Amino acid sequence: MTPTALITGASSGIGRELAREHARRGGNLILVARRRDRLDALAAELRDRHAVAVTVLACDLAAPGGAASLHRDVTDHGLEIDVLINNAGFGGLGRFDEIPAERHHAMIELNVMALTELTRACLPAMVARGRAACSTWPPRPPSCPGRPRRRTSPPRLTCCR
Repeated sequence: MTPTALITGASSGIGRELAREHARRGGNLILVARRRDRLDALAAELRDRHAVAVTVLACDLAAPGGAASLHRDVTDHGLEIDVLINNAGFGGLGRFDEIPAERHHAMIELNVMALTELTRACLPAMVARGRAACSTWPPRPPSCPGRPRRRTSPPRLTCCR
Protein backbone atom coordinates (compact mmCIF):
# COMPACT_ATOMS: atom_id res chain seq x y z
CA MET A 1 0.00 0.00 0.00
CA THR A 2 1.30 3.43 -0.94
CA PRO A 3 0.98 5.76 2.07
CA THR A 4 -0.69 9.12 1.60
CA ALA A 5 0.65 12.06 3.59
CA LEU A 6 -1.25 15.28 4.21
CA ILE A 7 1.27 18.08 4.69
CA THR A 8 0.17 21.52 5.87
CA GLY A 9 2.37 24.50 5.04
CA ALA A 10 3.53 22.62 1.93
CA SER A 11 3.98 25.65 -0.33
CA SER A 12 7.47 26.54 0.92
CA GLY A 13 10.33 25.76 3.28
CA ILE A 14 10.28 22.60 5.37
CA GLY A 15 6.80 21.61 4.17
CA ARG A 16 7.86 21.71 0.53
CA GLU A 17 10.96 19.63 1.27
CA LEU A 18 8.96 17.08 3.28
CA ALA A 19 6.62 16.72 0.29
CA ARG A 20 9.56 16.20 -2.05
CA GLU A 21 11.04 13.55 0.21
CA HIS A 22 7.73 11.70 0.67
CA ALA A 23 7.23 11.67 -3.12
CA ARG A 24 10.82 10.52 -3.68
CA ARG A 25 9.99 7.51 -1.52
CA GLY A 26 6.91 6.80 -3.65
CA GLY A 27 4.26 8.22 -1.32
CA ASN A 28 1.13 10.01 -2.46
CA LEU A 29 0.41 13.48 -1.17
CA ILE A 30 -2.27 15.93 -0.11
CA LEU A 31 -0.64 19.35 -0.18
CA VAL A 32 -2.19 22.13 1.91
CA ALA A 33 -1.35 25.84 2.16
CA ARG A 34 -2.90 29.21 1.36
CA ARG A 35 -1.02 29.79 -1.89
CA ARG A 36 -2.62 27.57 -4.54
CA ASP A 37 -0.22 28.70 -7.29
CA ARG A 38 2.78 27.42 -5.36
CA LEU A 39 0.99 24.18 -4.46
CA ASP A 40 0.03 23.61 -8.10
CA ALA A 41 3.65 24.13 -9.22
CA LEU A 42 4.94 21.72 -6.57
CA ALA A 43 2.26 19.15 -7.41
CA ALA A 44 3.22 19.24 -11.11
CA GLU A 45 6.90 18.82 -10.21
CA LEU A 46 6.21 15.83 -7.96
CA ARG A 47 3.85 14.12 -10.42
CA ASP A 48 6.37 14.52 -13.26
CA ARG A 49 9.43 13.53 -11.29
CA HIS A 50 8.04 10.69 -9.15
CA ALA A 51 4.74 9.58 -10.78
CA VAL A 52 2.81 9.92 -7.51
CA ALA A 53 -0.76 11.04 -6.91
CA VAL A 54 -0.93 14.59 -5.58
CA THR A 55 -4.05 16.44 -4.45
CA VAL A 56 -3.89 20.19 -3.85
CA LEU A 57 -6.20 21.76 -1.27
CA ALA A 58 -5.77 25.50 -0.77
CA CYS A 59 -6.85 26.45 2.74
CA ASP A 60 -6.14 29.16 5.30
CA LEU A 61 -5.82 27.18 8.51
CA ALA A 62 -5.42 30.39 10.51
CA ALA A 63 -9.00 31.38 9.66
CA PRO A 64 -11.60 30.31 12.22
CA GLY A 65 -12.98 26.95 11.11
CA GLY A 66 -10.05 26.40 8.72
CA ALA A 67 -9.20 22.94 10.04
CA ALA A 68 -12.83 21.79 9.89
CA SER A 69 -13.11 23.12 6.33
CA LEU A 70 -9.95 21.25 5.33
CA HIS A 71 -11.20 18.03 6.90
CA ARG A 72 -14.50 18.39 4.97
CA ASP A 73 -12.54 18.88 1.73
CA VAL A 74 -10.47 15.75 2.41
CA THR A 75 -13.63 13.75 3.14
CA ASP A 76 -15.50 15.18 0.13
CA HIS A 77 -12.61 14.15 -2.16
CA GLY A 78 -12.73 10.61 -0.70
CA LEU A 79 -9.10 10.85 0.43
CA GLU A 80 -7.57 8.68 3.14
CA ILE A 81 -4.66 9.98 5.19
CA ASP A 82 -1.94 7.66 6.49
CA VAL A 83 0.50 10.33 7.65
CA LEU A 84 -0.51 13.77 8.96
CA ILE A 85 2.29 16.32 9.03
CA ASN A 86 1.24 19.51 10.82
CA ASN A 87 3.87 21.83 9.42
CA ALA A 88 1.94 25.10 8.98
CA GLY A 89 2.79 27.72 11.55
CA PHE A 90 4.62 30.92 12.27
CA GLY A 91 6.31 32.65 15.16
CA GLY A 92 6.74 36.16 16.41
CA LEU A 93 9.92 38.12 16.69
CA GLY A 94 10.15 41.17 18.85
CA ARG A 95 8.89 42.38 22.16
CA PHE A 96 5.62 40.81 23.20
CA ASP A 97 4.09 44.17 24.10
CA GLU A 98 4.95 45.60 20.68
CA ILE A 99 3.38 42.82 18.63
CA PRO A 100 -0.28 43.55 17.84
CA ALA A 101 -2.78 41.39 19.70
CA GLU A 102 -4.28 40.31 16.36
CA ARG A 103 -0.92 38.79 15.39
CA HIS A 104 -0.81 36.81 18.65
CA HIS A 105 -4.37 35.60 18.08
CA ALA A 106 -3.58 34.49 14.52
CA MET A 107 -0.46 32.68 15.75
CA ILE A 108 -2.43 30.83 18.44
CA GLU A 109 -5.22 30.00 15.97
CA LEU A 110 -2.78 28.43 13.51
CA ASN A 111 -0.08 26.97 15.77
CA VAL A 112 -2.37 25.57 18.45
CA MET A 113 -6.05 25.52 17.54
CA ALA A 114 -5.85 24.45 13.88
CA LEU A 115 -3.17 21.87 14.61
CA THR A 116 -5.22 20.36 17.45
CA GLU A 117 -8.52 20.45 15.55
CA LEU A 118 -7.05 18.93 12.39
CA THR A 119 -5.31 16.15 14.30
CA ARG A 120 -8.47 15.42 16.29
CA ALA A 121 -10.57 15.32 13.10
CA CYS A 122 -8.21 13.11 11.07
CA LEU A 123 -6.82 10.70 13.65
CA PRO A 124 -9.87 8.46 14.32
CA ALA A 125 -10.11 7.27 10.69
CA MET A 126 -6.34 6.84 10.53
CA VAL A 127 -6.30 4.69 13.67
CA ALA A 128 -9.33 2.68 12.50
CA ARG A 129 -7.40 1.72 9.33
CA GLY A 130 -4.39 0.75 11.46
CA ARG A 131 -2.10 3.18 9.67
CA ALA A 132 -1.60 6.39 11.55
CA ALA A 133 1.38 8.63 12.05
CA CYS A 134 1.25 12.28 13.06
CA SER A 135 4.15 14.68 13.12
CA THR A 136 4.12 18.20 14.47
CA TRP A 137 6.88 20.57 13.47
CA PRO A 138 6.93 23.29 16.15
CA PRO A 139 7.77 26.78 14.99
CA ARG A 140 11.17 28.07 15.98
CA PRO A 141 10.99 29.75 19.38
CA PRO A 142 11.58 33.49 19.24
CA SER A 143 14.70 34.84 20.88
CA CYS A 144 14.47 37.10 23.87
CA PRO A 145 16.41 40.35 24.00
CA GLY A 146 19.82 39.72 25.51
CA ARG A 147 19.57 35.94 25.14
CA PRO A 148 20.94 33.82 22.31
CA ARG A 149 18.57 31.97 19.97
CA ARG A 150 17.80 28.43 21.02
CA ARG A 151 17.99 25.56 18.58
CA THR A 152 14.69 24.36 17.18
CA SER A 153 13.41 21.26 18.92
CA PRO A 154 13.23 18.07 16.90
CA PRO A 155 9.78 17.20 15.58
CA ARG A 156 7.46 15.37 17.92
CA LEU A 157 6.27 12.14 16.36
CA THR A 158 3.40 10.01 17.55
CA CYS A 159 2.64 6.71 15.85
CA CYS A 160 -0.54 4.77 16.44
CA ARG A 161 -1.24 1.29 15.05
